Amino acid sequence: LHMSYDAPDVYPHGARIEKTARFADERRLVVEYRVALSLPDPQRLAEEAAGKIFAAPPPEPPVPQSFQVLSSVPAEREEARGSQFCWPTVAGNNAEKNAGAAFDRCEAFVAGGPSIALPAEATRLQIRQPRRPALALDWSGAPEGTRLALEPQLHTMLLRLSLPPLDPGGAAAAFRIEFSVPESP
Repeated sequence: LHMSYDAPDVYPHGARIEKTARFADERRLVVEYRVALSLPDPQRLAEEAAGKIFAAPPPEPPVPQSFQVLSSVPAEREEARGSQFCWPTVAGNNAEKNAGAAFDRCEAFVAGGPSIALPAEATRLQIRQPRRPALALDWSGAPEGTRLALEPQLHTMLLRLSLPPLDPGGAAAAFRIEFSVPESP
């Protein structure tokens, strides 16, 4: 499935977003993104000033724009066996080393609890749910500086994957996220 979108409402002058999702095999879904911020053009600036098209308000103070991928997964809070969010604790930003590491750091789901920022070297997350197969995410194909934060809601965990800032008119950020259902032990 290939989708593309020209997003005129993205600060500061719009963006082009392309997303391709494909099954790699019966256990893995790969989602590839390509995101580029647009350069300002005189016609767009005139239309923004005239109120003919929406112009995203600049943040205070202005900051470089980055792309975020938001996903939400159901989560359960149980005293003995609730949802667990686990990642490897491998020192250094070595994707190859990180890919083979065990998911040895886990946090239990706490409804409405504080956000959890994964360490910079983490590029994988495993979601362990009661009565469901585990789900693993791997974003090792994302640019260096990509970070994942876990934001507990009441009945779900919001996964916020933030890429490094993009430059208007600069090279597109291209990255991939892999979702997989690991083999049961």
